[in-house]
Order: sequence, then structure tokens, then C-alpha cells
Amino acid sequence: MAEANISNDEVRTRYELSFLVRSDGDHAKVSSVLSLHGAEITFQGPVNQIRLAYPIKREESAYFGFFQFTLSRTETAKIHEALNRESSVLRFLLIEALPEDVREVEKPISAPSAAPVPTAQPATPRAGITTNEALEKRLEEILK
Repeated sequence: MAEANISNDEVRTRYELSFLVRSDGDHAKVSSVLSLHGAEITFQGPVNQIRLAYPIKREESAYFGFFQFTLSRTETAKIHEALNRESSVLRFLLIEALPEDVREVEKPISAPSAAPVPTAQPATPRAGITTNEALEKRLEEILK
């Protein structure tokens, strides 16, 4: 019942922000925008240079990274505005993280289980359904 007294402004929600920036050091600008608006960064992903599929603001390559953080819902619009004004940020996507969405970079991706692969079974004709052989035989009878 204690949560009923907490306003929506005080409730912190988990978010993930993925971004493309012009240069390697520009991810610090994204981090400072988050900190300026009260975001508590819980995880920072690696920042890697990628080749873009198409030019974005005349850039052929960019640095991709992401942050996971908690933040008040009222601050998300302010973060959108601040990142839109930041010239070094080419693109960004801010989403609300699901409770099950916990990123563990060190955890290796498990190989698929060694479950047996189902083999194709020959189709058995069901009652009332005509097979291809029966259709071909019937067509030969009609064409004679």
C-alpha cells in the first residue's frame, strides 16, 4: 500500500537507450545527457564502430552503443529533446525495458540443445482425401 502514495514522478522505470554517434568519444555526451536528467545508469554496453547500410547525416560509418538505466517517466521527453539537439548523435532509440530483459554480456550464448531433429515422415493418405497417384489415374481415364 505504500506505493499508492508515490506519485508517477517518483517511480523510476527501467529504460534502454541505443544510439549512433559520429565519433568514438561522443558516447560520453550521451552519458552526460542521461546524468543531467537524473538517469541512474545500470549498464553500459560496448561502443563499436559500424558501417552504415545507408548514409545518415552524410556519415558512412558510426559508433553504436547502448545504456540501460532507470529514470522517472517525466524525464524521458526531456532526454528526447536533448539528444535531438545534440549534433554528434546521428540516431537513437529509447525504449522501456521489460523486467525479464537483463543483459549479461559475459554470459555465453548457450548452444541449441541436442534434441533429435524430426525426420520427414511419408504422407499417409487420409480417408476422403485423393492422392496425387489417384488423381493422375483418374486424369488418364478421362483423357482416353
